[in-house]
Amino acid sequence: MYSDHTFTWDELTIPLPWKKPPLSLNDRMHWRQRHRITRHVRTHIAWTLSTGVNKREPLRKGQRLRVELHYQPRDNRRRDTDNLMGFAKPLYDGIVDAGLVEDDTPEYMIKPEPVIHPANGANNARMWLQLTVEDD
Repeated sequence: MYSDHTFTWDELTIPLPWKKPPLSLNDRMHWRQRHRITRHVRTHIAWTLSTGVNKREPLRKGQRLRVELHYQPRDNRRRDTDNLMGFAKPLYDGIVDAGLVEDDTPEYMIKPEPVIHPANGANNARMWLQLTVEDD
């Protein structure tokens, strides 16, 4: 049953539907295709954080949101965390669109380098966001 209730919170883990990043800093795709994917990622995370059990109260003055992108690939090939930043930016923008923070600047959001976990050997790639509220 759908509830319009919003929850106060300290930490939230959001599973992402992608098995690998749909965007990378090394991508050389047409701008229209990049825009379509960017819009989809941004809209998906905004909708996810604005509805149902994931709906949360906006942060209060003096709080910042730590946003950590986690990626567990299907194999242990070498990967560069910098390339995940092309995917992380629309996620940050979607969090702003959801109304959790006013902007994705350091005043409101802490954005550490993405984390790449070792493959689990079962060929089960996954991605998730870890959101943590921090008081200044």
